[in-house]
Amino acid sequence: MSERDASNIHDVIATLFRTMNTPRDERAYVGIPRWAAEFPYVNGALFSCSDEVPRFSRIARSYLLHVGNLDWTRINPDIFGSRFRLSPKMKNAVSWECIIPVSPIFSR
Repeated sequence: MSERDASNIHDVIATLFRTMNTPRDERAYVGIPRWAAEFPYVNGALFSCSDEVPRFSRIARSYLLHVGNLDWTRINPDIFGSRFRLSPKMKNAVSWECIIPVSPIFSR
């Protein structure tokens, strides 16, 4: 999905956010790409915020690939909410409120 030089990661993530904010039965009408269509619809407006996603460098892309390959089943997701609340600077820098495994999305 993403280019090795990381030039389109922001577009890939924005597409994923739009997909998860669009009910499955509406996706064909709004142009959701086939590769994103299998992601779940997340009700509750979690992904309804701005489509602006920060641009990533090649190094940041490599970090995304690395963390996407970690075993997240042993991580309590509550820790992410706590970290964002404890770090206002981080919360201002990153507008997302969720963490998703990304490796299959960003590998080519």
